[in-house]
Amino acid sequence: MIKKITALTLVILMLFSFIACDSEAGGNENTKENSDAAATSQTTEAQTTAEAGGSAEVTDKLVLFADGETKYKIVYPSVANDTSLAARTAASALKNAFASAFGVTPETVSESTEATEYEIIIGNTERTTSAIVLAKNEYIIKASNKKIFIFAGSDEALTSAVTYFINTYVIKDQNGACYISLNLSIRESAEINEKTINLKTATYNIKNGELVEYNYNLIAQDILNEGAEIVALQEIDKNTTRNGNKDTMAILSEKTGYQYYKFAKAINVHGGEYGVAILSKYPITETEIIDLPELSSEDEDRVCLHAKININGFILDYFVTHTNMSCVDVSLTEINKSTSQCSPFILAGDFNTSDFSKFMAILNSYTANNSSNNIATAGTHKFDNFVLSNKITTQKVYAKDTGHSDHCMLVCELTIPIN
Repeated sequence: MIKKITALTLVILMLFSFIACDSEAGGNENTKENSDAAATSQTTEAQTTAEAGGSAEVTDKLVLFADGETKYKIVYPSVANDTSLAARTAASALKNAFASAFGVTPETVSESTEATEYEIIIGNTERTTSAIVLAKNEYIIKASNKKIFIFAGSDEALTSAVTYFINTYVIKDQNGACYISLNLSIRESAEINEKTINLKTATYNIKNGELVEYNYNLIAQDILNEGAEIVALQEIDKNTTRNGNKDTMAILSEKTGYQYYKFAKAINVHGGEYGVAILSKYPITETEIIDLPELSSEDEDRVCLHAKININGFILDYFVTHTNMSCVDVSLTEINKSTSQCSPFILAGDFNTSDFSKFMAILNSYTANNSSNNIATAGTHKFDNFVLSNKITTQKVYAKDTGHSDHCMLVCELTIPIN
């Protein structure tokens, strides 16, 4: 009997031991699940911390602002022109947006300063190495090697790009941070309202006033009759014995009421000077005189006058010349060195050629007087012309025979984009 009880006791003890072992194993499994959950929670927390600019690192995010601080500088072009002005304005808008959102103002610097690792680069700078050609209304926002590039095909598109960047990315997350994707790459089109100005201009070879016996009141009246706002003039005398020591341009300015003019001497003649000029209703802010090459010592010296004219805030590059018949090609090639740096531009004058193909030397342009209209301006010759950059649209072009010169006045009505 005692043996039977002992055997039963051993069986019961073994059963309890098995249950206890199974219970312990179940407990370990529950602990593992809890541990995995905790690890997941820690990973999520670390990721959030990294996105907020904390010590943990996340590989697919680029932190712009976190904990009230930023490593970034805003970089704008260093070249002093209208385009860089637009970029500096956009850079200032971005700086102010960051200041408003985060209470911290990032530094804005010119591209001429030493490059740093963290930069937001606005506009076309030496740091913007993309070879992509953008349409006027396109812009790109791109992250590359911790730098952010915002550039565009025009000033207006750049403004739209920075506005988009501000509205999309300069926003605090729940942790007070701001970040973008390391792989950010956006190419978009902006809506641009095309702004234009209408301009009436003329070119007039006045044969130094000889045919009106140097009564420049008549030449002034010719200009006023056509209503040209900017006039390119050739064969202008200044204080010569043949014109009675008169300053032609000073008289034309007085009689037309056009305050602004510039004379460019080509040669000395008859005790005075002789050359080309520009007469304008609008301020002439800057000028340069381009000496034109000669093919032989017998060629008369010629020049091209380049003026920057301020038309209600828009700066127009305007050129006037009077080329030698023997070297039109080389003269135009020389002038192209300057016109190729300007957009838009107008080149006006007496070119002493009816061969319109010669004007191909001026790149990205077309002639107002061409094989389609063949406007004679000096007898049967089509010597007088306007060479216009492709952005400019010709609305009307015609010759006005005043009888006051051996050339007609060539008049052109234009529409010029000013975006």
